[in-house]
Amino acid sequence: MENQIPENLITQARLQRKVAGYSLYFDLTCTAYGELVDLQADILRWPEGARRLTFGDDWETIERELRRSEPYFRLGVALAGQGVLTIGEWETLTANIQTLRELPEFRDRPGTGWIADPWLHWVWHDTPEGTSALDLEMVADLFLNKHRSRVLREMPDQPAAFMEPVLLNLLEWIPEYHFREVYVALGRLNTENGQQVLLRVLEDRSLEEQHEGAICGLCLHPSPQVREGLRVYYRRHPKMPDNSKVHIFSTLASDRDPALKKWALREFPHEYIRLSEVLLDILRSAEMPETEIAGILLKKIRGRAPIKVIYSALQHFVAMEATDLLPPVEDLKKLIEWAAAQDEGYTLRPSIAALLQRRPAPEMGDFLQGMTRQENEKVVAAGLYYLGMLGAPAHIKAVFAKVHDERYSVASQALTACKQLLEKYHDPELLAFFVAGINNEDKMEKLKFLQLVTPQMWSDGTDDFLNILIGQLNHSSPSVRIAALEALRRFGLDPASPCLSDIREDRHPSVRKRVNQLFFPEN
Repeated sequence: MENQIPENLITQARLQRKVAGYSLYFDLTCTAYGELVDLQADILRWPEGARRLTFGDDWETIERELRRSEPYFRLGVALAGQGVLTIGEWETLTANIQTLRELPEFRDRPGTGWIADPWLHWVWHDTPEGTSALDLEMVADLFLNKHRSRVLREMPDQPAAFMEPVLLNLLEWIPEYHFREVYVALGRLNTENGQQVLLRVLEDRSLEEQHEGAICGLCLHPSPQVREGLRVYYRRHPKMPDNSKVHIFSTLASDRDPALKKWALREFPHEYIRLSEVLLDILRSAEMPETEIAGILLKKIRGRAPIKVIYSALQHFVAMEATDLLPPVEDLKKLIEWAAAQDEGYTLRPSIAALLQRRPAPEMGDFLQGMTRQENEKVVAAGLYYLGMLGAPAHIKAVFAKVHDERYSVASQALTACKQLLEKYHDPELLAFFVAGINNEDKMEKLKFLQLVTPQMWSDGTDDFLNILIGQLNHSSPSVRIAALEALRRFGLDPASPCLSDIREDRHPSVRKRVNQLFFPEN
């Protein structure tokens, strides 16, 4: 149709239907006679010099743009006939179109005139033989874009011979956000040909990444052959996005077909491990021996899978009861070094530390202390983290030496590690350091230490330190007074203590509020 129309008589426009609450947008390619050349959402061939109308353009702008080329009016007739446009909107549209039809360029050439039978209804229900594939595509595209629920509701009532060609054509260019609707529609036809088409696409077509997720809907397709096709598709497209893999395997793991279920349960952990809760459910459902599960997880760790994959594997190891199945210490050492250089490697630290606590190794202390002597900031911070969790008294000096490091992440991690080591070993030098920090005249330093202190830092009674904290209640800064109150609460100060009577009447409202929250919640 299009190659018979002079280029200067083809125009495109995006029409906007403005109605309270929602809008409809149509991309049109049309002629002066109202013949529809193309109607799509994304793929348009714009003639040179034509300006593409935006969603914000009003009817005056549209009219001005259409005056530069030619109007399209047949779509308006169709939309009105289908009840898509209200009478008032139809009058506005026709008034603009009628004005444009008076242009000499239109008036001087024979036109096709108005179509009595609404165009959409005509093509959808009474398509004559010989209707072009382009027309069929346009109908399906319009319905998929604007009437998705109607497509899914009415599709099974349409003859398969009519709908399959339409939907197959759509597969070649349908916008990504409607890709799944095409598959769902083909699946609901539930004809032998429809199933074979799905299998062919699954097996032979390399889809763009943004379309891959839509394929997951086929996990629930009524045809076992189609569901089986997912297996073939997966093997031929190893770069399938991770979300699709998780969906396919987790859905087929509960499939009613025993062969598919067995395949999914066995294949899933070998190919992709992401969310720990999904992983645990799948592996438990498979009733695999713990030794086999451990081997699969260790392979993921050694293979340096993505951080989230290793995270899930470590989480599963942490949940295991058998100590002899945990990763060897040498593997954990290598993992620590590798993770330290990764942007999100810090997320693995708690799990690695938990595993090392269950599998103590004397040589780990020297290994971690060696990390603190390296130049890389991330590596040093990682070493300090593990020393805080796993270090011995012999490592305290190495950790303490980094407290004043000029690199913030190192100094901050060293201070936290000092707190953890002091709670375990009650080193007098570290204790004096924290007391000095609380008495520091610099407000920010004082706050930093007040927020860190805990009763576990003292091996004997804490009465002396309580007096230090109580003394901070007289500080001029409200934030310091609040931090001191929070520390006193951690130390278990009795609400009846006389030191609280004055501060309950503190001049600053935030301090008074915090006193009540911490010690007198009933107020």
